[in-house]
Amino acid sequence: MPRYQLYLFDEGGHIKEAVSFDVGSDEEAKDYVQVQGEQRAMELWSDSHVVEQYPARPG
Repeated sequence: MPRYQLYLFDEGGHIKEAVSFDVGSDEEAKDYVQVQGEQRAMELWSDSHVVEQYPARPG
């Protein structure tokens, strides 16, 4: 099962938090991220490539 990393950024664009999790595919990883409902800017990575970038959403 692939390992994914979700990086959450602060307002200054610095990594504030990193979360690792295992799911079966890029699509499942995107679904996992959507469920989190996070408002900060985020990047979803698998191994060495960016799967998806999420801009910050207004709170």
